[in-house]
Parts: sequence; C-alpha cells; structure tokens
Amino acid sequence: MTKALIVPMALCLLAVPVVRAEEHPDMDAARQSLEAARDHLKAAGHEYGGHRKTALERVNQALEQIRLGLASAGSVEKKVERREQGLQRREQRIEKRIDNMKQRQQRMGEH
Repeated sequence: MTKALIVPMALCLLAVPVVRAEEHPDMDAARQSLEAARDHLKAAGHEYGGHRKTALERVNQALEQIRLGLASAGSVEKKVERREQGLQRREQRIEKRIDNMKQRQQRMGEH
C-alpha cells in the first residue's frame, strides 16, 4: 500500500464521529424530584382510598426506570469508549506502516 492510500484511510477512520456521553442532569433532577415525591407520599396519611399507595408504587417504578436508563446510557458510553480505543490502535498501526514504508523507500534510494 502506498502512502497515498494509507493517509486517506487513516483520515476516514479518524473522521468517524465519536459521541461522548455527557452527564445526565435532567435524569438526575427527575430522580431527585421523584425521591422527594416518594418522601411526601410516605408522610401523607392513609385516608386516600388506596391511591396514595398506588402513587407510591408508581413513583418507585419510575425511579427504577431512571436507574435502568442511566445504566443503559453507561453501557453505551463504554461501547463508544472501546470503539474510540480501537480506532486509536488502528491509527497507531497505520502510522507505524507509514514509517516502515518511508524507511524502505530511503533504503531503496540509497542503493
């Protein structure tokens, strides 16, 4: 492979957009609000015909969904990070090949 082909290939690999997952402030705020709502529901009396209990169950379900959602986002972040590391290793191998080709060309030019 010539340098003319290797460099564009390397640039294509580097051009793959790498999305870094940011913190999740909205999910965290929702979690905090639901925890506060849960505390209020627990403190409320029992005179609500079972609706308080149902609301408390649903708040707990919502908290669990937030936990699962954040865990899912974390696994996506890890996949992106592994992909980025793989691309970096490929780039290093390509750079090494380019260097080796340059050395061979220099040796051929000396003879």
